[in-house]
Parts: sequence; C-alpha cells; structure tokens
Amino acid sequence: PLVSYQGTPLVGCDIVNSQPAISNVLFDKYCWENLNLERIILHYNTELRKSINHKTGFKDTPEILNTILAGNTTNDIIEFRNASLDGRVYELMMEKYEAIKSKSITRDEAKQLYLSILFTPTFYNNENQLYKDLKQEFPNVFEMYEWVNTGYEKFKNGTGVKAGETKGHNARGKDEQSAALSLILQNIESKLILDTAIPLILDYEPDIPIFPLHDSIVTTIGNEVKIHNWMKLSAFQLFGFTPMVNIE
Repeated sequence: PLVSYQGTPLVGCDIVNSQPAISNVLFDKYCWENLNLERIILHYNTELRKSINHKTGFKDTPEILNTILAGNTTNDIIEFRNASLDGRVYELMMEKYEAIKSKSITRDEAKQLYLSILFTPTFYNNENQLYKDLKQEFPNVFEMYEWVNTGYEKFKNGTGVKAGETKGHNARGKDEQSAALSLILQNIESKLILDTAIPLILDYEPDIPIFPLHDSIVTTIGNEVKIHNWMKLSAFQLFGFTPMVNIE
C-alpha cells in the first residue's frame, strides 16, 4: 500500500496457503512424471538415494507412493487436496485442532502449527501429541511428508535450550535446513512463478508491469485479473490442478 509504479497503486496476486497447495504435487501421478519429482527429491535429500554412487532411484519408498504412482488415492489425501486447493487448509486444521483439543485457535495459529509440522524433523514431531492426533486424521499425507524429510534431524534452536543460551542440542547451523520438504516446495514454487507464469506474461502481456515476490506476482491496479488468470493457467499447465489465487 505504500509503493506505487509510475503513480499507479500496486496490487498482489497471491497463492492462498501456497505451501500446502503446492505439496499436492507429492500426491499426484501426473506431477511425479511432469515435474520429475524423483530427481528433485533426490537432489535435496541424499539420504533417500540407493547409495552414495547411485544417485538415481530411491532405496525405499512408502506404500502410499506406490498407490499414487499407480494413479490411485485415499480419502485423507482427497480431503487434504480439496481443502488446500480451495485455500482453506488452515481452516480445516482449525477444525481438526478444536475437535482434538476441545479448544479453538486462530487461523494464524493454525498456519504456524501446520507449517511447523511440515518443516520440522519427524523425530521431534513424534514427541508431540497433537502431531500424533493429526497424523491419525491424515495418515497418508503425513507419511509422504515424513518420508521426504527422512534424515533431517536439526531445527532452528534445537532442544534443551538452557538459561542464557540461544541454542540447544540438534540446532541447525548456518545454511542448514530442518526439512527437505521446504527446499523441494520452494523449488517447485519457483518453477511455477519464475519459470512458467512470468515467461507467459512477458510473451502475451509485455506492457503489464510485474514484480514477482515468492508465491505472488505484484502488478498495477487494473491488471490484477489478467495476472490472476495467467497464474491459474500456469499452475494447470505445470501441475494439472489449480490452487486458489487471492487478489489483495
């Protein structure tokens, strides 16, 4: 709201609950083939490779992946997919949380909780009763997340932080990550925005000013509907499905 372009106010087209929405690529046979997900996952998580010298192919796969690659799905994946592509996955998590804990949380709290589950080492999550309860609701979704994050055991501040200290055991160092999933989803997000949507817009709408910002594209007021439509088309071309795109 404080920035303009040549005197015209700006507006952003933003993917709603982008990380959960983009994570649907893990549950879709078309995406595994079109995006070559095996290569992307093995690039970011060497723990899943067959060996140090064998860099193409997984040493093991969860049963749900075999189901997905056969073109099938499960009820919990369908529920998650519908909610995340409609932009209401955090609202769904609010409902699940209230049913499990008998108390309510805000959307921002649900978002923080859910993203911490996605991007935190599984061994730490398994000590969290809420994680266990949510995993019962979405067993196959969480199984895929856990598998992709195999081998990641460090997170931001570690555990057992003592008074006067900033970090404890298992704290990650500079340039280290807490989960492979975060890197993989960022890679795919860049394929959608930078490699697919932006070139389309530059080819067909060269006069429209655009400013990519993570999972959104900022433009001048009056062009937002066009950008919104190009983002939706780009997602369909890349994934075969379209997430919710919000204009704000």
